[in-house]
Amino acid sequence: MNKSIKIDIAGRMYPLSVTSPEEENQLLQLADEINQTLTRLKKSYAIKDNQDLLSMAILEMGSVVKEEKVNPHEAQMDEQILRLEKMSGELLRSV
Repeated sequence: MNKSIKIDIAGRMYPLSVTSPEEENQLLQLADEINQTLTRLKKSYAIKDNQDLLSMAILEMGSVVKEEKVNPHEAQMDEQILRLEKMSGELLRSV
């Protein structure tokens, strides 16, 4: 599958090619996260210039990605803990 989609970030449309429905979904979710971050930053700092807001969002989101690269096992551990909590809850309900 090779499909062209348009992603809206800060009111501007960006054409992208995707190779799978999963990739399309990931890009749409990421664009939504970026737009939510921009909205939050705009309210918090009263900045109106989208370029400044985008730069701030990149720095904020980049620091999260960098932290995950520094501690790659932490995200896996969090997932495993959530799975264990779910399993233990199900087990307790069945007793």
